[in-house]
Amino acid sequence: MATRLLVAFVIAMTLGALNLSLTRLSDPVIKSASGLAGERWYRLMLNDQQVGFMHTHGYRHPLGDWAFESDLRFVLTPGNPIRIKETLAFGAYPPYALRKAEQWHERPGIAAGSLIRRSGEGYETARVQRPQQREDAGSLGSPTDSPTDSESSWQPTTWAYDMGQYLEFEAWLLGTQPEPGARRVVSTLDFGRAQVVPRVFRVEARNLTGFVVEHASPMDPSRIQLDEDMAPMTMTLSGLFELQRVSEEVALAPRTALQAASYYVPVDRPLTDHRNIRSLALEIKGTIPPDDLWPGLLAKDGRTLLLSANSVSGKDQRRSALLETTAFPISDSRIRRLAHEAVGPATEPADQVAALTRFVHDYVEYVETGESSHVLALLNEPRGDCSEFADLLTTLARSLGIPSRTIFGLAYADVRPPAFRFHAWNEVFVDGAWRSLDPTWNQLEVDATHIPRPENTTTALQLLTGNGGLSFVVREVNYRDG
Repeated sequence: MATRLLVAFVIAMTLGALNLSLTRLSDPVIKSASGLAGERWYRLMLNDQQVGFMHTHGYRHPLGDWAFESDLRFVLTPGNPIRIKETLAFGAYPPYALRKAEQWHERPGIAAGSLIRRSGEGYETARVQRPQQREDAGSLGSPTDSPTDSESSWQPTTWAYDMGQYLEFEAWLLGTQPEPGARRVVSTLDFGRAQVVPRVFRVEARNLTGFVVEHASPMDPSRIQLDEDMAPMTMTLSGLFELQRVSEEVALAPRTALQAASYYVPVDRPLTDHRNIRSLALEIKGTIPPDDLWPGLLAKDGRTLLLSANSVSGKDQRRSALLETTAFPISDSRIRRLAHEAVGPATEPADQVAALTRFVHDYVEYVETGESSHVLALLNEPRGDCSEFADLLTTLARSLGIPSRTIFGLAYADVRPPAFRFHAWNEVFVDGAWRSLDPTWNQLEVDATHIPRPENTTTALQLLTGNGGLSFVVREVNYRDG
């Protein structure tokens, strides 16, 4: 029986994949959905300050169903992180009918949801409100399971909705390649009103990236730059906020406005001469399980964090650590000139890294402005916090062919009361191995108080937005000799 079930499952997966291959060639809906598949990260900016981030994920299940998810997190006032999570799931075959949809609004202590599900004759909607619960590790799902009938009052609807309507605008752009000025009315699922409503889009321009489109509603994205797959590159909302597509690392980079809810992680006693700490043992306190935070750094008791100087994240990825990105403009002529000026006569990578570390430490003036400055802006005004130090070193090192990356996490801070705070430093690949350094503190080998952010995305989001009540208790401290 088990063998027959396995064979049936494999056949179903194969047919699903074949159906995807065939329909992708001719079905504009599937073509649009395929272009939006995958994960994308955005940072949310307000007046040149990063106040949050968004993660989107479009995918097709092995048996054909489609799902589209978005997860927006932001902090506008200290101690009040907000999350808006949306999920839509569609059927595998034409007309790709909506199967279910959820939108959750979270703030500390409360989660409010707008839910939609299929019923015998169409759809039903419900609104629920409940205490916010901790998310399961490794999941970007809604804060709670879908409510049962006893928890919700489901109301029937008179409308229908499918993936063709959801992706109508993208399919129209791909299929007709309209000229600037063209308009299109599309059907949008409005969770707030639990209705399908019309939205009017206008093609503002065509450029080398794709299309620039506008939407007049003051509450929705008003101006969007789309790429060739019709996926957003930037979105301007109400003329105030801007979403910018970036890497996951940049989207999750802690900035002052974002980390205001939990800027410091308390520790029970001061760490004297912390930049010379060789090893450190910290007991983890809080509501987030230690296994969700740093599983690879825990002692056998499962709650004590074991740290050592010059620790690295463990990822290799040398090729990606050489790439030019929007954040790291390594081919810019000014960057190349500055890199060669910084290393001087040094030719060995290890010597060049040492020279770059000292150079960046002296070149950038440390100022906590609360704003994130692009690397090229530092060439005109070299001032910023640890993120600017680290990003500049990453850019200069890559321009010299040295794999480098910016690392975000926690490090001990000389504050009262004692605490760890969000910090940025670097990892570089030289002499056949990765090593950690900190240009902000002029360290060619980071001390043991540097703790990389959790690899688990959900846990990292909890940490960045101040959820979990994290604190440390010092159990053991060892210093470098001399």
